Amino acid sequence: MDKYQGQRQPPFLATPYKLIDCPEFIRWVGTAECRVWHTMVRSVIRVPMRSGLAKKIYNDYYKKGKVAMAFKLEEIAKKTGISSAGHISEHIKNMENKGYIIKHPDKWLGRSIIVYELGVHDSGVNNWETLHLHVKMIEKEANSTIKKLSDLE
Repeated sequence: MDKYQGQRQPPFLATPYKLIDCPEFIRWVGTAECRVWHTMVRSVIRVPMRSGLAKKIYNDYYKKGKVAMAFKLEEIAKKTGISSAGHISEHIKNMENKGYIIKHPDKWLGRSIIVYELGVHDSGVNNWETLHLHVKMIEKEANSTIKKLSDLE
């Protein structure tokens, strides 16, 4: 059992102020890709579950410090209101290329599945999460600032 059960705040999504200041992040927030990402974050398995697949994700990923989830593309499409699994696949591929998510091919009950890693957590009382999207966006903004400053020299 979880030694911190009952001591944690309910899950919430914290957005660093540094991201709110980032023009690229502000533009990205209004996209369908962002809707897919938010749906994926909301679907992360963070506690032991009864469902077999959710139990696997909790044991194989969350207990090892990874913030992860798994849904069929059709299910993500339904939850986001996006018209097709093909569009979801495109958005996921774009996010994977940007480093916002990491795809892990896996097996469950003899079937191939994809587990999506959205970040890492520290396993402490608050299970502080660091999401890959936040890190990549902040890194990109920092590199842009460094380039601008070096161009001034």
